[in-house]
Amino acid sequence: MSKKVVIHQPDFLPHLGFFHRFLQVDLWIVLDSVQFVHKTSRSWNNRDKIKTPSGEKWITVAVKKCPLNTAINEVRLTEETPWRQVSLSLIAEQYKGAEYFDEIYPYVEELYGFKCEKMVDFNMRSIDMLMKLFDIDVKRIFSSELNPEGKKNELLVDLLKKTDGSVYLSGPGARDYFEQKPFD
Repeated sequence: MSKKVVIHQPDFLPHLGFFHRFLQVDLWIVLDSVQFVHKTSRSWNNRDKIKTPSGEKWITVAVKKCPLNTAINEVRLTEETPWRQVSLSLIAEQYKGAEYFDEIYPYVEELYGFKCEKMVDFNMRSIDMLMKLFDIDVKRIFSSELNPEGKKNELLVDLLKKTDGSVYLSGPGARDYFEQKPFD
């Protein structure tokens, strides 16, 4: 019997494709042991965009400055800026007229009221919130619990082996780095 696995970082408020993959797999390996990448066009760990009448705007989970090779699961939140209130106000202002605002906004308020020290905990809370709303349930394990070895594709293969995964489901972003050989 095959075991389908998705491996993905715990991004903040991930896109719908992220959740669509969960409907097709047996296990999500939360890739929390890799380097936190920020301040690039491809970094989504601590930010996301929302639509506004004047175009897209970023909402950001504020984090403390950290060294270059800091793992996602080691990144700490900061309360030096009022990022929680700023994001809540922006979301409320932009979506207060939306059809399901009164139903959904209390979940968003609860998310932003969640006190924790690490970004990964806040992000996982955002993912759990959305999984509850989408009625999605998938088993998960954190890569940091598996002591993964290797880099890039070799790391993914190591994680698959450690979880008896036989099918790896990735998103379209993997096309930029995927190499078939380690998976063979």
